[in-house]
Amino acid sequence: NKVMATRITIRLRLLLLVAFYSLLLIGGSFLGIGGMSIIRGSLESVYAGRTVPLQQLSEMHALLLQNRLAIIGAVLQPTPEIIGANSDAVDRSVARIDELWSAYSATRMTDKEKALATSFEQDRKRLIDEGLKPTVAKLRAGNVSEAETQLRTSVRPMFQPVEKDLDGLIKLQTEVAQSEYR
Repeated sequence: NKVMATRITIRLRLLLLVAFYSLLLIGGSFLGIGGMSIIRGSLESVYAGRTVPLQQLSEMHALLLQNRLAIIGAVLQPTPEIIGANSDAVDRSVARIDELWSAYSATRMTDKEKALATSFEQDRKRLIDEGLKPTVAKLRAGNVSEAETQLRTSVRPMFQPVEKDLDGLIKLQTEVAQSEYR
């Protein structure tokens, strides 16, 4: 053993030491890259599963508020130009909300989220069919006072449960994303 130890030169010892540390660096690099891949997959899951739906819900909320403002604007300034432009804006907004809702509905949902989504879908359908569309039709027909009454008696009260459902869905997205983070 002493003969073997003396035959190992300093050059060979340094070469073995450098080779050993090189293998450690290569192994650490592979572990780091593997860890980053796992983290990237988790981030992608949170982004696709929670951040995109959160954006969709937020846009729907903004569009629903814009609908109310468009109708209020048309009632306050009932010129044919404003009624036409605001009514068209409501129609486009409803169509965009339909697109966003279809995309959102296709995502993976928790049981609680499914219940909130069902409630939102029913409340939104009622708001559109019994509130927004009849009010816009009255505006287009020139029945501004009837549209104003419809706004107060239907649109405003029907908007509240829709907003409550949306707020619940938005809050749930944040909670689920946070739990996935942990």
